[in-house]
Amino acid sequence: MYYYFQSTKKIDQFYLMKITKNHWQCGICILLMLLINSGSIFAQEEFAKKMAEKFSNYQNARPQEKVYLHLDKSYSAIGDTILFKGYLVEANSQTIDTISKVLYVDFINEKTNKLILSHRYALINGTTNGRFVVSDSIESGPYRIRAYTNYMRNFSEDFFFNQKIQIYDETPALIIADTNTIDVQFFAEGGNLIAGISNRIAFKAINSLGYSTDIEGIIMSSSGDTVQNFASVHLGMGNFSFTPDAAKSYSAQLLLKNGTWKTFELPKVNPSGFAMQIDNMSNKNNVRVIISTNRKLKDDDVATLIVTGKGKVKFAAAIPLSKKTILFNIPRNQFGEGINQITLFDEKQQPICERLVWANKPKTLIMNIKANKLTYKKREIIELSVTVADHTSKPIEGSFSIAAVDYKKAEPELYDQNIASYMALTSDLKGFIEQPSYYFDSTQADSQFKLDLLLMTQGWRRFTWKEVIAFDTTNTPQFFIESGLSLKGNVAKLNGKSAGIVNLTTVMQQEDNQTIFKADSDDKGNFIFGDLNYYDSTSFTIQGATPKGNNDLNIKIEPTKSPMVQNISGNWPIDKHEQDLLANYLKEIAENKRIETQLRKSGNKTLDEVVIRAKKIKEKDPRKNYSAASNTLNTAEIANSGALNIIEAIQSRIPGVSVTGSGMNVKVNIRGATNFGGAIDPLFVLDGMPTDLQQLISLPRGEVESVDVLKGAQASIYGSRAAGGVICVYTKRGNKNYDWSNDDTPGIKGVKLMGFEVERTFYSPKYDVIQDEAFKPDLRSTLYWNPNLNTDKNGNAKISFYNNDNSNNTISIKVEGLAKDGRAGAALKSIVTK
Repeated sequence: MYYYFQSTKKIDQFYLMKITKNHWQCGICILLMLLINSGSIFAQEEFAKKMAEKFSNYQNARPQEKVYLHLDKSYSAIGDTILFKGYLVEANSQTIDTISKVLYVDFINEKTNKLILSHRYALINGTTNGRFVVSDSIESGPYRIRAYTNYMRNFSEDFFFNQKIQIYDETPALIIADTNTIDVQFFAEGGNLIAGISNRIAFKAINSLGYSTDIEGIIMSSSGDTVQNFASVHLGMGNFSFTPDAAKSYSAQLLLKNGTWKTFELPKVNPSGFAMQIDNMSNKNNVRVIISTNRKLKDDDVATLIVTGKGKVKFAAAIPLSKKTILFNIPRNQFGEGINQITLFDEKQQPICERLVWANKPKTLIMNIKANKLTYKKREIIELSVTVADHTSKPIEGSFSIAAVDYKKAEPELYDQNIASYMALTSDLKGFIEQPSYYFDSTQADSQFKLDLLLMTQGWRRFTWKEVIAFDTTNTPQFFIESGLSLKGNVAKLNGKSAGIVNLTTVMQQEDNQTIFKADSDDKGNFIFGDLNYYDSTSFTIQGATPKGNNDLNIKIEPTKSPMVQNISGNWPIDKHEQDLLANYLKEIAENKRIETQLRKSGNKTLDEVVIRAKKIKEKDPRKNYSAASNTLNTAEIANSGALNIIEAIQSRIPGVSVTGSGMNVKVNIRGATNFGGAIDPLFVLDGMPTDLQQLISLPRGEVESVDVLKGAQASIYGSRAAGGVICVYTKRGNKNYDWSNDDTPGIKGVKLMGFEVERTFYSPKYDVIQDEAFKPDLRSTLYWNPNLNTDKNGNAKISFYNNDNSNNTISIKVEGLAKDGRAGAALKSIVTK
């Protein structure tokens, strides 16, 4: 007999439970086995505890994130817009992730594998929303939208969110798979094909377009014997069992449509080893594990079996290897929801077999969409109510998104991906998953069996035990969690040598607002300004000086680098029905453009008859809080002055301003600014901020755009500080319209950076009142989009929008989102127009 461990809330604590007859089916003397194997079992128990501790440390130090995008549609025409809402959760608990505050969304050309666009979006409470406008500069063809956080870059790109999207500018040609081009992969359950043991082999067949295809064939031995017939049962997948001979190799023979045979080699037969089979179908309360070996073992050899799920060790067992075949049950309540990983370690504590199982269905949200009518006329208002509850029918508050799309334009893919299937299944599997929502359809009685086939053919790679065992908790991740945008760079001497620690000041200019940040570089000159919050194109000016005041420095800004693009491209089959739908969609998009062009032309003709005279209003400089200056020195006058600094340029060029002395001992006064104590020094202002005379003296003349002098009443806006008048100096870099991205002035660096994308409201016309759009044809493909649909405490939400001009049509409505605790849900509904 042996014992198994069950993890408690603290992952490194276990309690022992004796295996009962229900668990153990070898029929040997319990007491004798305990006496013989107690030492080895104790060693394996210690090993299991050690692995659990390592696993816990790994998960705690490297928590992972999942991103999902709800797109309004998976296709677009040139000139159309792609809308989306982003959701971010912690991968294991699936709770809403509020730590990362920046989401990257890339638009990738699948033909060239090139990054076309990359945007950044502010995550608020784990969600954001945005859009991609498909401009005329984008070619038609297959594209991919990729989403991730900076922290997710520490792990494989396989776990970024990826969604294919097709861009059309003309009706696509029919794409039909070549029936004679088939690829089949075979997977021995547990990982190895072992001689002399009954092995179960799963397989998956795909066509020339990368989609599943049904197959039939036979298994042949190298001696020419027919061993086994096999056939796929779902999306090109199936399995079969046979006992291989160590002296033979095996292949699969497929009869193709053209009458020829194609051969595929099965995995190599290992002369000795372990095989592990999982029975996840026959019992609703238990998962049966069958471990077989043909190895010569000692009487006291003990293996270890560990089950992990949702980032925790769920079960561990020390298994005496006194029999060639061992069968036992693991209660389902020992497994986590969704995907679990079963790993078998041999007597040398090496991982030798692995298998994914889906033991317990996740408790997804129950969502319903109800319409106020059965059918709708053109431009009639459509009213919908959305209800959300948990598996116990308790109302749920949460954050959701809803898209209503004209079904006539393009048909949704059968069993397409949604947030529930992604979070629970596809985000934890590598590669393309076809029809992922099929496995969550309660009407499909055999979905559990077919899901088991999927898990046997597509391996999980969120972690490997090799990574866990070798993990060092002292290592810091390369990519950090971002709580805002950052500005990174390096500062060095002009000769390229290290300047040591440098004091840095950054001025961020956003429209009329300036924000100043200060920081020091490290001793190698590296610096970072983090937790920045800015939108669209924003200007930054970075100034640096050593603690001794030396500003002969070269400042370089580190550009934002996107991850390398992996090639995961694949064609999309286009059948005649879909071709007709897309042709109609493109025809109506073109008609929309034609009408808009005609309306603009009509409007222009009307405007030509009206003569409009207006004086251009000069935009006010946001740095100035006064309307006019007493005197001004402009750019040209400063440039022609021949002065070394701006104070010398002022001398003799602005009436009433006296400049005496030289160098750093210069003194400036404005005529008439005196009191009983004598002349009063003026107030000096640099780009709207009070400064001192010494800073102006050190300011190079070529950096100054203009100088204003305020006297008497004009200076009163600055209060008592301006009793001696005001001298306002404005630099070229301080002007928000100044383009200084290529300016390499020592000690100063200017740059314009793109910040967060600005959220834009989806426009939906209203036909309850007469407006201009009432006279335009309405051929919208997306009738309604709301990324901020929130349910109330009763789990309810109501929305309304107007139908377009299409008749005899169907509108596809899709709602997706998360409850506050991270549980996912999705719902689909179709409504008819006439």
